[in-house]
Amino acid sequence: MSKSESVGRYDGAMERELIRALIDRAQHSVLANIFGLLILIGMAFMVPFREALVVGILLRMTAVCYTGYNTGRIRMAITSGKPVTPEVNRFAWGMAWAGLTWGALLFVIPLQEMTSLSAMLIVSVVVSGVLLVAATASAVPQVMWSYFATFIVMLVAWLFYITPTYGMAPVFAVLGLGAAGISAASSLTRESNGAAKLIFENRQLAEKLTSLNAELEAIAEEKSHLASHDPLTGLANRRSFELFAENITEAGDRSQWSVLLIDLDHFKEVNDAAGHAGGDAVLIAAGSLLKSVANALPDQGFAARIGGEEFVLMVRGLRDSAVRDIAVSVNARLRVVPAPDGYDGTISGSIGTSRWADDEPIDRCLQRADRLLYDAKEQGRNRIVASQNDIPDLPYDPPLAS
Repeated sequence: MSKSESVGRYDGAMERELIRALIDRAQHSVLANIFGLLILIGMAFMVPFREALVVGILLRMTAVCYTGYNTGRIRMAITSGKPVTPEVNRFAWGMAWAGLTWGALLFVIPLQEMTSLSAMLIVSVVVSGVLLVAATASAVPQVMWSYFATFIVMLVAWLFYITPTYGMAPVFAVLGLGAAGISAASSLTRESNGAAKLIFENRQLAEKLTSLNAELEAIAEEKSHLASHDPLTGLANRRSFELFAENITEAGDRSQWSVLLIDLDHFKEVNDAAGHAGGDAVLIAAGSLLKSVANALPDQGFAARIGGEEFVLMVRGLRDSAVRDIAVSVNARLRVVPAPDGYDGTISGSIGTSRWADDEPIDRCLQRADRLLYDAKEQGRNRIVASQNDIPDLPYDPPLAS
């Protein structure tokens, strides 16, 4: 419902539940009314007062059609989230007209036919219709009493019409029946209100449970992410890296993978000069760089932060020369990472690369890469040192001739 549209008496959440109950019942009521009309149409071929009965039937048909039309409008308003109060008010006017048309059916019976079987059948149809409307409209008192008000006016007029001929007996019978009908309608109203309140509360509870479940799932997802990712750089953490290595071991293709161990040069000096905020900015930039490299590789490489300023990049299915090319690219891109305010040097990294042998755990491969990284530091930093043929390279697959 838009803010520009006014909220009326029946536009609250619980009131809309009552309206839903009303229109669900009204749909069945329309079908029952059509059945009652068919009975009356059949009688029109048999009674001597058929012309008057046809007029009464036509009036009832207008009421049934208008009820069906108003029911559709209310359903559309509820479905689209528009205010339903104007539609309910229109429906109440329609039910007032329905009450008049039901009462009009009593007047089609001539006085001399009041004790005939045809008259009793018409009265039975009217009584059934009244009770049906009471059951249908009880969810919304305004609608129900709009109907009863006009029907009672017609009923009182009819009683005045027949009393001179038949005395007070019909009056007492109708009063007893009316009292029973009003009592039943009031009980149905209370029952409808209670049922609507229960439905509304259950729906609210279901919505709260759905919202709570969504929150719990989001929290669990966030915890899972935090447990497997470095909160600063967004890269996988050491635990996630170890799980990734375990999966590779289980898959049995360790020799397809190479490890690049990367350590930022002079990082303590960066922290001392630029503070932890400056150091964090460098770590974030390095993490973003490695993430983009991993995502750009054909077999989706894997990047992780496994120490303070230490990162690992795993690549699959590449020969040693291609692995070195990636290391050169990473090293070159690290050098263009902006130095934080307060630090006058250049950001750079040292890299050790090694292929993962088929018969070794990941720790041994990391130790080898770490020794190569240490060699790079010893040789002056800002360089790459790769393992030298200690583990067989992948076979060379020449490109297919075009």
